Amino acid sequence: MTARSWLLAAAALALASYSAAFTFGVLNDSRNPAMALAAHDGLPVASIRLNDLRLARIGEASRPRTGTVARGAIPPSVISGIGVQISDSERNAVEALARDALSATPLASGALRQLAYVEPDITEKARLLSLAERVSKRDLLANLQLAELALRREEIDTGLNALVRSLVVSRDVDALVFPILLGTAAVDASAERRIGTLLRSDPNWSERLVSWSLSQPQNLPNYARVAKYLPNDSLAKAPGFGQQVIDALVAQGQYEAAFDTYRAYARAPFDLTALTGAAYPPLDWKLIDNLETGSRFFEDDTIEIFGNPNREGIVAQVITRLSPGVTQLPLQVSQTIGEGAMLTLKTICLGTAGERTISEQTAPLGDGVLLYRIAVPATDCRFQRLDLEIAADTTEVSALVSARQRRPAASAGGSR
Repeated sequence: MTARSWLLAAAALALASYSAAFTFGVLNDSRNPAMALAAHDGLPVASIRLNDLRLARIGEASRPRTGTVARGAIPPSVISGIGVQISDSERNAVEALARDALSATPLASGALRQLAYVEPDITEKARLLSLAERVSKRDLLANLQLAELALRREEIDTGLNALVRSLVVSRDVDALVFPILLGTAAVDASAERRIGTLLRSDPNWSERLVSWSLSQPQNLPNYARVAKYLPNDSLAKAPGFGQQVIDALVAQGQYEAAFDTYRAYARAPFDLTALTGAAYPPLDWKLIDNLETGSRFFEDDTIEIFGNPNREGIVAQVITRLSPGVTQLPLQVSQTIGEGAMLTLKTICLGTAGERTISEQTAPLGDGVLLYRIAVPATDCRFQRLDLEIAADTTEVSALVSARQRRPAASAGGSR
């Protein structure tokens, strides 16, 4: 399946899946257009509303139930009417009401899209929808019909632009349109840039996009692809969003997407020596306090670590993407209180085969420099987790720790 064919099928299926929510909203609206028409026929708003009710019922009757659509098939669309079975009498009734509305005012976008809905000829359907869009760019259903028709005809940019207009008009289509936009970005680099072009202008729905993605975390890897296109002053990059996205992606094991998000939000390269002040743990150092052992911010780039007697545990942790080779991490220890404790740096590969510990370096906790070497193998270790652990002996211990990174000249550095 080509990229365009994939997008076509995905978009059409997503549009069709919106039918249940659409029909429920229309059929359960509290307004009563039939009563308005009975009191005074020729009211265009009432005529259009009554026709929407009729089309919603027709579409609901045609909507396939779960399990009745063959794999790979595109079900009838309640949005555009494509594939929906409409009897001659129903078509005549819809056309009569739509023409009544148009006779009252030619600026009845809803009536034009209703004529398009029951029109079997695709070319004429497109003409009516284009006319409806020229009459009013704020007709949500006309925009959605145009989008689906364009996507089915593989006019991708036209379809995407129509979907974006729908987002501008209403928040009610977020759950329909956002999966299509993010799915498009995942097709290939060209499709990603298409969506990036939309996001560079920081549209009024960009904050809704990240909020919706967080509520539907299976879509976060695709969101991570396009987050870099958002301007730095976008509301979608407000404090809190990046942290939530990274947390969710790490929990899913989507480390590549998590680092893509880090680059989009952090605006600064990763610094292995920054034990404090970093905003995006666990891709920045995360301080851990487990009551019996732990760490806490002290000042500037310094943390205080501690351990109760006969207790051991992780005091700080970070997930990195260091290049193969050796990186040195010197830890400057000062103001040590207590004796007999050990400080360990454990390096764990997060690879396709799961987690595996590749090194575990332990040194007595005491004032001075503890030099740890992080050796990253060339295979199956694209991502690593560093665990800094303390093990107290029979006395309570604490110390201040800061980091200074040194790298051998021949070693290739990692990047975010």
